[in-house]
Amino acid sequence: MLAKNYRNVHGRKDLTRCLFQFFPDDMTTSDILFLCIGSDKATGDCLGPLLGTYLKEAGYQNVIGTLDAPCHGLNLQGIVNSLPANKQVIAIDACLGQEHNLGNYELRVGPMRAGEGTGNNFPPVGHYSIHGFVNVHTTNVKLNRDNLQTTSFGFVRKMTKDLQIALMARFPLELK
Repeated sequence: MLAKNYRNVHGRKDLTRCLFQFFPDDMTTSDILFLCIGSDKATGDCLGPLLGTYLKEAGYQNVIGTLDAPCHGLNLQGIVNSLPANKQVIAIDACLGQEHNLGNYELRVGPMRAGEGTGNNFPPVGHYSIHGFVNVHTTNVKLNRDNLQTTSFGFVRKMTKDLQIALMARFPLELK
């Protein structure tokens, strides 16, 4: 069965349910790579590396992008070029959206383009994409950058913890 896209997924329970419906039933933790995109230099952009850090601390090895070793605009192209061909890449990033989307997630089949809201033109990445709406998008690129700088860390942290718990439920660590 082909996965379908989900928009406006809200809260841990809804997110967990949607992740089980979104990813193919036979996809396991050993099949995937979490590509957690972002930077800790803007609180709104730290959803990805914060998630990567939480997943690594929980014991996951199939993670690129943490607070200590982020995947961001300066190194994204090199990372994309070195991704293993035998893994399904789940690209995860914060994004800006309409006010009614704040705190929601969007799950998409196919790649994402990180940094679009701030005027960047990075390569598409991922077989699957998860966006977390952390603040409001405007038509002004500078204001979008400011919105990422001034996003509440507590808000992003809660979204990240919800996403971590949902992903760990769908892709539990495999016992060896």
